[in-house]
Amino acid sequence: MAVTKSESHKLKINANDTKVSLRSGENFWHNAWTISPKRNPDIWYVKPELNKSIKATFITDIDSISFDVYTGQVYDFEVILNSGEVAHTHIKGVGEQAFFSKEYQDKHRNKTIIEIPEVYELVNIVIALTSYATERDGELVMKDIDYIDEVKEWFQPHANHKVVQQIDSVLYENAGMYYVYKMDGYIYEFISDEIVSKGIYNNIANGIGESEISLELLQLFEDFSKKSNFREFYRNHNEFYTDQINYYKEDIDIANMQNWLNKNFPKTSYDCFKVIFSPLVAWNQSARWFDNYGFREAQAHVNFPYPAPSDTSRTKLENIFNDGEILFTEFNHAFINPEAEPYFNKPIFRNAFGDISLWADKDGVAEQHYRSPESIFNEMMNWSLVSLYYLDNLPRESANKLIIGNEKWQTERRGFTHFEAFNQNLIKLYEEKSSDKTVADLYPKVLEWAIEFKESKGK
Repeated sequence: MAVTKSESHKLKINANDTKVSLRSGENFWHNAWTISPKRNPDIWYVKPELNKSIKATFITDIDSISFDVYTGQVYDFEVILNSGEVAHTHIKGVGEQAFFSKEYQDKHRNKTIIEIPEVYELVNIVIALTSYATERDGELVMKDIDYIDEVKEWFQPHANHKVVQQIDSVLYENAGMYYVYKMDGYIYEFISDEIVSKGIYNNIANGIGESEISLELLQLFEDFSKKSNFREFYRNHNEFYTDQINYYKEDIDIANMQNWLNKNFPKTSYDCFKVIFSPLVAWNQSARWFDNYGFREAQAHVNFPYPAPSDTSRTKLENIFNDGEILFTEFNHAFINPEAEPYFNKPIFRNAFGDISLWADKDGVAEQHYRSPESIFNEMMNWSLVSLYYLDNLPRESANKLIIGNEKWQTERRGFTHFEAFNQNLIKLYEEKSSDKTVADLYPKVLEWAIEFKESKGK
């Protein structure tokens, strides 16, 4: 039943499972939400159309609740788990996530921006100082590079600063906040020694809603910066930052990636691409895209591809393309995710990917980090597109060499159980398609194959 805001504070719904499906207008996301009693409140941000409401439905395994959501309004309810725990939950109507002024659009249209932003680097340095990053999760921050040693030497005297301790505590409670703090750091900039919003983005990490970097936390970052002389450290490393930026700019053919994606996903295009990174980040990438005020921007938040022992097994050209995977697999999402959304509510998709146990090893990386059918499918498409890109841009021998390595990595290391079969099928479809067809045209055939494959496995 739909309810109004005035009624919502009285409402309670029940759940046995912590996984929740969401419906906003015509969009539906199966098991996309995890009930979290520790977050008080736990907020689902919903974006209505201007001056209109949108119907938002929160669907547990045994119950549901709906609201007609308006921008600026908050709708409160409680989710009662069978354990007795209570999750205080809000649905909040929000407006545009980015403000792209005419001046901003004129300056950034048809541009690719590559940067190590100052406040962004400050946030990454604070994260690098936490015990969570050094003791609990050794994959957040790069090891065995001179830069991390220089960071520790300069900032270790301030490792007990309140902002480090607060970020550390949050990461132990919710590891996913790493991405929130890192990406939302790009919202801000220094004006003199003060950290202020650029006035462009309201939220980056979650793509909707408000930044979880509160005013209080922002002031703590600012205090840490002043007491540690962060800005002097940043200036001292300007040449180092420029060298890393230039590697992306001069060696990785980003323009070719963009042209290939535009060609194969003709319904999707972007006015500006941004590559945002920190030299500290260790193999943690994410993407966000915006469509506001008639301007579309795609962001890839990535790491720097430091040389690895495996580089010796590849040619220089193969290494350059291998290094480019970091960017290609993030920019991919800005194209493949919107392309896939119309299929998610269709029976063909639910039949093919509704049971993710076929596609993801239990307790593997895939099952833990891509928990919904939609995210499993998008990530498999993501890495299969890498194969197609290699085949179009590398000698066949080199392409096959990198493809075999990726198939092994996806199945053995990440736990995408049948990635090799999925990947080889997409390659076959791509090579057999007529010249007037694109990757986007292949989606129905990919899903048909997945159903046949599922049936062949007795699922």
